[in-house]
Amino acid sequence: MDVQKILDRLKRRRREILSQLPPALSSEFRELETTIGCVEKEVALLRTSAPLPESSGGLFDRPSPDPPSEPDQSVRPVPLAERKTALLEYLNAHGPKSRADILHATGIPAGSLSALLTRGTAEGSLVRSADGLWAVTGKK
Repeated sequence: MDVQKILDRLKRRRREILSQLPPALSSEFRELETTIGCVEKEVALLRTSAPLPESSGGLFDRPSPDPPSEPDQSVRPVPLAERKTALLEYLNAHGPKSRADILHATGIPAGSLSALLTRGTAEGSLVRSADGLWAVTGKK
């Protein structure tokens, strides 16, 4: 199917949704708007850039994966206990902070921070204020 036909189909569905737009369809409408915008931007970029090489199957082909690399043996995983210590020390030293501030200042990966904040809340060692700031409660 050609890109223009896909866009036409998506735009036609958008008009249908707009004519009804009950709350249940508002989420689908937002997704369609985002998708249409992304595709239109890509099509515009393709029109202004050099033609695709013949070996390329088209706009939606996946690039060839990079060959697997050897894992870096110099990088060791940091235990969550060490990250917890760093988090508690940071909050004790700087007072209540937002999740974004903690991520930026400590370098703790987002997934690890999420786990630490959840566990800390469950254990009672951390508390989140109504304005989204995290603080140490004094319990450990």
